[in-house]
Amino acid sequence: MEPSHRRTARCLVAHESLFGNTRLVAEAVAAGIEDGGIDTRVADVRDPRTGHPGPGTDLVVLAAPTHAFSLSRPDSRSDALRRGATGTPERGLREWLCRWLEEGGPTRPCVAVLDTRVTRVRRLPGASGRIARLLRAQGYRVLDEPTTFLVRDVEGPLVDGEVERAREWGHRLAEELTPAGAGPAGTRT
Repeated sequence: MEPSHRRTARCLVAHESLFGNTRLVAEAVAAGIEDGGIDTRVADVRDPRTGHPGPGTDLVVLAAPTHAFSLSRPDSRSDALRRGATGTPERGLREWLCRWLEEGGPTRPCVAVLDTRVTRVRRLPGASGRIARLLRAQGYRVLDEPTTFLVRDVEGPLVDGEVERAREWGHRLAEELTPAGAGPAGTRT
C-alpha cells in the first residue's frame, strides 16, 4: 500500500478584540478546530503584521465584536478606547476584510463567522450576519450559520459557558471541513 500524501488542513482564525472577550472566544474556537486535527493559527487583525490567508488555507474564521449592530468603525473603536479598551482606532476587522476582498486571490477558502455582543441586544442584528452576507455575495462558502457569543456588558466578561460553547463550535467546524474519509476542504482522497 502506498503512503498517503494527504496534507493537513490549515485554518486562520482572525479576530478583532478590544476588551479581550472576542479574543478569548477566537482562541477557544481555534482550540476546537485544532482538536479536529487542523493546523490552526490565531491572529489579531489590528496587528499590522497580520496578513491575509495565503494559498493552502482551507478555512478562515472571522471573529468580530458587534458595534452598533455591525462591524466596528474608527469612531466606535475610539469610544471603546475611552472606556478602557486596548489598541488603536485605525485598524479593525472591517478594514482587514475589505483589503482581503480587494486583493482577491486564486483560491477561496471556506469561511465561518462569529461575533460577540452584549446580552441585552442578543436578538438584534450583529456583525456576523453582515459579514456572512458579504462573503456569500463574493462567492465564498460559509460553513455553519453565523454564530453569536454573549458578554455581560460592553467590557465583558463573557457569559458563563461561552468559552466551552466556542470550543464545541470549533469542533463542528473541523468536522464540516474534513468529514470522515475526506482531505482538506472536504475533498475525497
